[in-house]
Amino acid sequence: MRRPRRGYGGGGNFGLMLLFFQLAGFIQLLSSHNEFLPTTLVLLGVNVLAFIRPQVGGVRSLRFARSFHWPSVSESCISAKNVWYYGQWERLFLAPFIHADSWHLYYNMISFMWKARTLEKRYGSLYFAYMIAMFTLLTSGVYLILNVHLAEYFDWSYYNRCAVGFSGVIFAVKVLTTHLQPNHMSYVFGIGIPSKLAVWAELLLISVLNPNASFIGHLAGILVGLAFVSGPLKMIMDVPWGIVTSGISGANIGRQSYNYTARPSGQRRNESDQQDSDLQEGIRRSLNDYERPPPYNPDYDEDDNGSPNSSRSTGTGHSEERLRNARLRRFEQHQ
Repeated sequence: MRRPRRGYGGGGNFGLMLLFFQLAGFIQLLSSHNEFLPTTLVLLGVNVLAFIRPQVGGVRSLRFARSFHWPSVSESCISAKNVWYYGQWERLFLAPFIHADSWHLYYNMISFMWKARTLEKRYGSLYFAYMIAMFTLLTSGVYLILNVHLAEYFDWSYYNRCAVGFSGVIFAVKVLTTHLQPNHMSYVFGIGIPSKLAVWAELLLISVLNPNASFIGHLAGILVGLAFVSGPLKMIMDVPWGIVTSGISGANIGRQSYNYTARPSGQRRNESDQQDSDLQEGIRRSLNDYERPPPYNPDYDEDDNGSPNSSRSTGTGHSEERLRNARLRRFEQHQ
């Protein structure tokens, strides 16, 4: 997040032009690897459109845009004054998608696209979209709570501090990506740092190099990310997600279980009846094809070593003469 000083387009649009080149290369990379990441692409598009939309000349002459008021930075940024005391709760969701200038947008989107690629491939597009939506609201909420308490107990200036930008969500995502690679080395401004410490190092360095960056907004994102990887947040998020997905799966199973086919008599039957009849037909054919063993020869019986088994032969009531003849035949065969 960032504390805005200027309106849209501050610092020119050179950062926006560079971002378009980076997005083109990113899309080409996804295409070459046969990867389709709809959630990542939609989020990138929403952030870019939210930045360029108010700057497009003549667009307000369109009928659908005449009654729509696109919020400015000052009308969408999060502050304890506007949200906590004035009740403008929509800012919790608007502020992360609004950027102060083109460079603010550029650095946020460049950082987000590579982390989002890793997470969407790991968690799937739907769960990743659900995750980003929760991170967006929770990061804004934690930022608001921190500012309210800092204003009450430390410095009243936190009451009016206002921030916009997607970087708070990016810090939450960054905690998750570093958690998935605990032994990996991350590079912050060219300095190799263990992944577990990378987010904290980046938090401090960004605040030193760019005093206009919102330290509290970035800290809020880190806290949300830690609550997801080490706290109860993931378990809490998985409860409604499991209910929704199980309901969808149950509905699909129900639709598949009641697909009927028409009989000649006009009645309908379940497809499972046809499957049962096919199974029974397969069993019947396998029984018909079963090869029975040769009949037992009472005149000659051998044990496991290949010698005649007299106990089994005598047990069947055969005479000793037949047993002797069988031994003679066997002896002649080996001559």
